Amino acid sequence: MYLFFFAKFTPSFVDNLRFRERMNPLLHVEVLSTENHPFWVENKGWMSANQLAMKDKVLLKNGEIAYFRGGDSESNKIDVVFKTDQQNIGYIPDFHSSMNSGRFVDLDTGRTLSFGGYDPVFRKLFIEENGWRERLLEQTPLEHHEHAEFYGFRHGFWQSDAGIDWAKCEGPLTMTVYNIEVEETQTYFVGEQGVWVHQ
Repeated sequence: MYLFFFAKFTPSFVDNLRFRERMNPLLHVEVLSTENHPFWVENKGWMSANQLAMKDKVLLKNGEIAYFRGGDSESNKIDVVFKTDQQNIGYIPDFHSSMNSGRFVDLDTGRTLSFGGYDPVFRKLFIEENGWRERLLEQTPLEHHEHAEFYGFRHGFWQSDAGIDWAKCEGPLTMTVYNIEVEETQTYFVGEQGVWVHQ
C-alpha cells in the first residue's frame, strides 16, 4: 500500500502562505492506494499512480485541482506504508534523513497523525556505516582528539525493503483491495476531498 500526497497550492504559491496556513489540512490531499491504480491527470488522461510526476494535476470532486507533490521516499514519488504495532496506523520513514524520523498515518483516511521515529522499521531499513567516527578523528588535529564531539552525525544508507526478513507484524503494509464497479460509470472520487480515479 502506498500513500500519495497532493496539495491545493503550487510550490511558488506556498511562499505566500504563512506557516500556520501551510499546515491547514484542507490544503492537503492524502490518498492511500495501490501503485497501479489509475488517476485522472490533467492534459495526460488516465495514468497509474506510479507514473505520476511532480506537479501533475488531478481533479477533485469539487472541481478544484490538486498538484501531485511526491513523497518522502528516495525517489520523491510515492511512499511505501509500513506496518506498526498500532491498529489502523501505518508508518512512512523519511528517506531523506539519516535519523529515525517519519510520519504516522491513519490507514482509514490516509491523514498524517504525527511525526516521529519508529525503531522496528528504522533498524531494518537503515544500515549504519561503521568507522565514520574514527575517520573523522583521523582528520582532527591530535591535540583535539580527547575532547572531540560529533553531534548529529550518523552515516549510512537506506536499503530496499525487498529481501528483508520481516516478522509477521512488520514490513510493508499489504491489504486486500477490491475493484469496485460503480453503476453506469467507470470512475469515482476517493478520499475525504475526492480525487478522481478509475476502477
